[in-house]
Amino acid sequence: MGRKKDIQLTVVQVDSLLDDDLKQDLDYLLKNGVYCSKCDQICKEGVAVEKVTLNSLNDIVIQGKCMSCNNTVVRTVEFGEDPKFYKLAEEFRYSVEN
Repeated sequence: MGRKKDIQLTVVQVDSLLDDDLKQDLDYLLKNGVYCSKCDQICKEGVAVEKVTLNSLNDIVIQGKCMSCNNTVVRTVEFGEDPKFYKLAEEFRYSVEN
């Protein structure tokens, strides 16, 4: 069996994969936990999300722009380590691929 493919997610798909606690975690990280190399600090104004991907490890990868300087930023959120999320992600992956 080969490596799982990355799957680009819509807002609705992300919402369906995350419970309330994980949604709060993601929201917190987008506001307080994305590093901008141009600002040389955490994105103070937050992140304008452009693309969300479910990667091969069932983690969520957020790509966007720092709202302070418009620099491209990326944050991987390791939700794939959460057994409940992992199961939902696998079910989602199966539904999309079959």
